[in-house]
Amino acid sequence: MGYSYSEYAKHSNITNPGEHKDNYSGLPTDIAGLTRIVQGLIIHYRSGDFLNYKIPESRIVDIDTRYVESMLEKIVKLNPSPLLNNRQLEHRLVGCCRDFSTLLCSLARSVGIPSRIRVGFANYFIPGFNVDHVIVEYWDSGWKLVDPEISDKHIDFYNIEFNPLDVPRNKFLVAGKAWQMCKDGADSNNFGVDPEMDIRGDWFVRHKLIQDLAAVNKKEILLWDCWGMMLKDEISAEEEELLNRVAELTQTGSIEELNSVFLENDNLRLPRVVKSFSPVAGAGDVKLKT
Repeated sequence: MGYSYSEYAKHSNITNPGEHKDNYSGLPTDIAGLTRIVQGLIIHYRSGDFLNYKIPESRIVDIDTRYVESMLEKIVKLNPSPLLNNRQLEHRLVGCCRDFSTLLCSLARSVGIPSRIRVGFANYFIPGFNVDHVIVEYWDSGWKLVDPEISDKHIDFYNIEFNPLDVPRNKFLVAGKAWQMCKDGADSNNFGVDPEMDIRGDWFVRHKLIQDLAAVNKKEILLWDCWGMMLKDEISAEEEELLNRVAELTQTGSIEELNSVFLENDNLRLPRVVKSFSPVAGAGDVKLKT
């Protein structure tokens, strides 16, 4: 089955830099160069201790920034110099893995590299546990995975033994693969935010699968945005079978098939209003831009 790769070189309404597109002038045209830029623009909201920097509490709200245009507005306000300039920690946008990846996806699309974010689980942070994570998949004679959050400091701290610019598929599991593994007997409680938290298990893997389906349909939502089947405590046998199909399609399907299964099912299609469970703002309805 073929892909319409060129579609992934076009912006979504989330990755579009909008009025800040001029800030993309002079960008490098390779993934390695673009990744270096992203790492100099964002700081993960849970990495302050890791980087020996206390993030001001008032800045944590940045993690609810959905759209790249708004991300760029905040970045430029903190430091108006060209994006190629590495920022001090206090001048970086506060975000999470989704933000590193969505911004890299935006930069890559702007220079014509087909790319998309992938939602799934990384097993290179906590031994024996699969942490929910978002990285980028880009086309280069085949789909390749890159983790734009992983700097040299991360490599040393987590003893990472692979190149973050070419993440092995057994190190980052797209959500569809994780779903299939759990159906085949893997313990779903080993898939979540943290082994010390209750945010894990079958329901959580289901959430990530639906979010990944949205992502490959160029709907790069926040990790705490929920809708449709994600809001159900239990799913039917018919719905489970549908998700089995989604799990397969998100790994092997064409963009036409991915678009079809996403748009033709009310419990999968992204609505205009989602329920957001923000770590900062709490639960509430959010109206998305069209």
